[in-house]
Amino acid sequence: SAVVEQQAACVQLLLERGAHADGKGTSCTRPDVTPLMIACMLGDSHSTFALIEHGATLNAADPEGFAALHHACYAGHAACVKLLLAAQADRTRRCGGDTAQQIAQNQGHAECVAAFDDDQLQLPATRFSNGSRVRIVGLVGKPEHNGKLAEVTTFNPDSGRYTVSLSAPYH
Repeated sequence: SAVVEQQAACVQLLLERGAHADGKGTSCTRPDVTPLMIACMLGDSHSTFALIEHGATLNAADPEGFAALHHACYAGHAACVKLLLAAQADRTRRCGGDTAQQIAQNQGHAECVAAFDDDQLQLPATRFSNGSRVRIVGLVGKPEHNGKLAEVTTFNPDSGRYTVSLSAPYH
């Protein structure tokens, strides 16, 4: 239900504490729809990223043959499409005769269609949890912060950027 409620921080915490990324063993998940599919239907890129990172099955299909990539393309959620493609979701799988890219095209979602042509898509190489301590390196426009410790407060999978706090204990 954390995915349905679009509570990405809760999804992340549950996964970190051992919840199965495909929703196995939960009473609120329909057996034919995975949490990843739901996150992609709703356009919740934060939960999509967390589920991918924790091993969600990318190409599982619902009874109609839609995988998460099809759902994201149908709904026009380009950030989710990019994450799925970067994670190597099957772009050739057909549902009702159409690939996910064709579904996006049929729905008029140009940004989703364009994502299929981007061969530079990749997931962040390193994922820091909220509260992780990191050293600032090469902060553009703020050289006085370089070399200082900071605390990661959030990660935005849409942009691939972290937000950090330079609160007093970390200077």
